[in-house]
Amino acid sequence: MTGMLILNGRRARIWRAHGCNSAFIEREKAFPTSKGVAPAAGYNSETATMTIEISIVSGTAPVAWTPCPIAADWILEGKPIARIEHLSSSADGTASTYFWDCTAGRFNWLYSFDETLHILEGSVALKDPAGTLHRVVAGDTVFFPAGSRAEWTVERYIRKLAFCRTPLPGAVIHARDIVRRIKRLGRRAGDAPGMFPAS
Repeated sequence: MTGMLILNGRRARIWRAHGCNSAFIEREKAFPTSKGVAPAAGYNSETATMTIEISIVSGTAPVAWTPCPIAADWILEGKPIARIEHLSSSADGTASTYFWDCTAGRFNWLYSFDETLHILEGSVALKDPAGTLHRVVAGDTVFFPAGSRAEWTVERYIRKLAFCRTPLPGAVIHARDIVRRIKRLGRRAGDAPGMFPAS
């Protein structure tokens, strides 16, 4: 099922929708580096083991907004001005976190990736393809699975925190599951980690 899920403690709704968002994917390609958690792998040749080092970066630097124009053919009314700030990316490149804001306007938004957003400031009226309106305000959380679309009407201003994830292709998920099963079989055969001794 594709759609949108709105969560705010009082309601949870799923919309059926479809579409893609190539403009946002292009913007995501422009921000390949992580500003949050930056894992780096290292190989220890003496023990022949792989170690993972995690570096956590934090701070209170001011937001460095970058223009993020909405595709002209998506704009239905007004002259919305959107900006973005890339916060972090996963090591495998499938997930990213952003601040995004936008001034008044009405426009379509198409999603080719999963997006969970949390409204930090302002509000927006979201209309699904069936024409149902949902008002989303600061404090609300919304999930758009890949393939969703919605019409956004920003009355004055909106600022959100967005968590974006590109779903893995089915073949990759299947291969990952096979590798996990093989690892579990290896553990059952006596190759268990130290805290789970083989029986």
